Formats: sequence, C-alpha cells, structure tokens
Amino acid sequence: MKVALLAYGLDCPDYNIQVGKELGSFLHKYNVIPCAGGFQGTFEAIFKNNLEQGGENLLLIEAKREKDAPKALFSTIETFQDTDQKHNALVNNCAGAFVIGGGQGSALLIDKMLLKNRPVIAFKGTQGQADNNSDPRIYRDFDTVEEGVKLLIRLTQKL
Repeated sequence: MKVALLAYGLDCPDYNIQVGKELGSFLHKYNVIPCAGGFQGTFEAIFKNNLEQGGENLLLIEAKREKDAPKALFSTIETFQDTDQKHNALVNNCAGAFVIGGGQGSALLIDKMLLKNRPVIAFKGTQGQADNNSDPRIYRDFDTVEEGVKLLIRLTQKL
C-alpha cells in the first residue's frame, strides 16, 4: 500500500526528524510504501529508515528538481511537469497520508486527500498542518507512531 508523506523539508524541528525516523522504521514492517514530493528534512529521515529496514521508497518530483534527488534512497522516481501534476499523482496513487508538520503544500494535499475520502493521519506535536489544521476528518487520536500506522491501515481496509 502506498501512503503519501506530508511534512516539512529542510526547515523542520528536531522532533519531526525523530518522528520521521520512527515512522520509517515501521513502514516496511506493515508493507507500506512511503511516497512524497520532497526528499529533505523529515522526508529524508523517513526514507532512510524505511530503506534500512528493507522497504521501498517512491519519490514523485518535478522534472526540473530530479537532478537534486538522492537517487540511492528511492526504488522509483517518477517525474512530472509541474507541482499540480505531482500533487494529483500523490492523491490518486496513495491510499492515505501521514502528516508530520507540513506547510502550505501539505494543506493543499490534505484537502485533496479528504475530498477523495482518503484517511489523513496527523502526528501531534509536530507543528504546522499536523497540529493546526482543524478539519475534524483528520485523525490524531493515537499515542505512538506505530499506532498511527496501524490506524491508517485499518482505515484504508474499510474503503
């Protein structure tokens, strides 16, 4: 199952890196493939730990940014002409989303995911959209990163 990652890139708090590393360590265990349009900061922490566990990583990126991507982190890199195409591909190809912080781009993707009835799991305490987006359809009622992963899996099985 592919799941979108909505997070901060370079400018992310240390706590988000910690949550990202923990999330990355659980994804392969539950057969979850992380997909994102970013590769730095929180994204990098998730991708590195998932890869160390034997997992696959999918990067969806604008063609003009592909040269900057650390290709060794990804099983697959798909390129798109612009950000809107990339966002649509994330929403259409992912069963749900994990939110760790996240700014304006994450806000747009959260809205698109919810419009498609895809579950959105936000990790409390990571600031940004995870803490401040007040949409009641966003799930935050869990205590650990692993519980968040299990919740997303249960919710996608109901779809």
